[in-house]
Amino acid sequence: MERMDGVLTLAEAAERLGLASDTLRHQAEAGRLQARLIGKTWVTTLEEVERYRRESLGRRRPTLRRPPESTAQAAEPPADRR
Repeated sequence: MERMDGVLTLAEAAERLGLASDTLRHQAEAGRLQARLIGKTWVTTLEEVERYRRESLGRRRPTLRRPPESTAQAAEPPADRR
């Protein structure tokens, strides 16, 4: 099979991105990564892989943070109960 310049399988793209190929397949199926299914093989372009890297990777998801403890609670040790 002749290889087209700039075209990668999702397995190759996943290796470049440090992701599982199933992750990229799910992203393609959800429309977050432009890719095509040719026969049984998903393919995408190098340009699309780089766009996906810029726009989707390295973004931190918001985390739930605990509210700070009151200073009065933190300053006082627990009372000894005897």
